[in-house]
Amino acid sequence: TNDWNVIAKLPGHKLTVTTLQFSRNTKYLASASRDRSVCVFKVEQQDTSPASFHLMAKQAKAHDRVVWCLDWQHGQTNQRFATASRDKKVKIWEIEDEPFKAKLVSTVTFFHSVQSVAWCPHSRKAFVAKVTAYVHFTD
Repeated sequence: TNDWNVIAKLPGHKLTVTTLQFSRNTKYLASASRDRSVCVFKVEQQDTSPASFHLMAKQAKAHDRVVWCLDWQHGQTNQRFATASRDKKVKIWEIEDEPFKAKLVSTVTFFHSVQSVAWCPHSRKAFVAKVTAYVHFTD
């Protein structure tokens, strides 16, 4: 860790970034923040050069409260990810290429703040969301 260097500073958020995650195919990096926004960056890697990151989509008001967590869907396409928020919602987003954007495709509302979300690796539809002291499995 003594020789770590900053290779990029990613734009897009005004407050603390709460989570970062690469898509399963490593083509994208998604980030979420206390400012309620979600950003998607395209990752470009050439040979041994450091990766470069290009802001491709930003949802400035992705949620009504802080976004705590996000997770990319398992599977072949890696075009969907879920976000979890203090606003009691889990939202499912899909990446569209032309024009590039993150499109909201579904919203699930819970009774309490949602601190984490993870796609189930054995199903393309199911995910796990932690809501306060409980874990809910949703299909």
